[in-house]
Amino acid sequence: MITLYGFKQAYGLIDANPFVLKVDAFLRMAKLPYKLTSSVAYLRKSLNGKLPFIEDGDAKIGDSSLIFEYLNQKPDVTLNDWLSAEPRAQAYLIGKSLDENFYWCLLYSRWICDDNWPKTRQVFLIICPFHSARLYGLRCAG
Repeated sequence: MITLYGFKQAYGLIDANPFVLKVDAFLRMAKLPYKLTSSVAYLRKSLNGKLPFIEDGDAKIGDSSLIFEYLNQKPDVTLNDWLSAEPRAQAYLIGKSLDENFYWCLLYSRWICDDNWPKTRQVFLIICPFHSARLYGLRCAG
């Protein structure tokens, strides 16, 4: 069984990290059996110091893009089989655009917007309690 490692449930979602959400959604759509295990402590166990990562038997794969490449190699994963080369390339472009651009909008809304800052501080104090002094005292300036 695949194990997906993430941070922690937050904002009414299964994880605060959009990349963990993305891998979770892929695993559910592909109907692959998996379990989600969440703790910031898994950062130490990951290959690149980031979450998400998965373990599948002896394989350990980090980074959502690499996870998708790995999972798409499985014979029972057929999510993109119906796409020809052009729509597959378009899907890749849209996904990368969201990863590289929309992600920064999310960060801005969490860490910079005054209306959202109290909720962000509350959520991340629970997820990363060892950073609590920094989060209470410092914050990005807009």
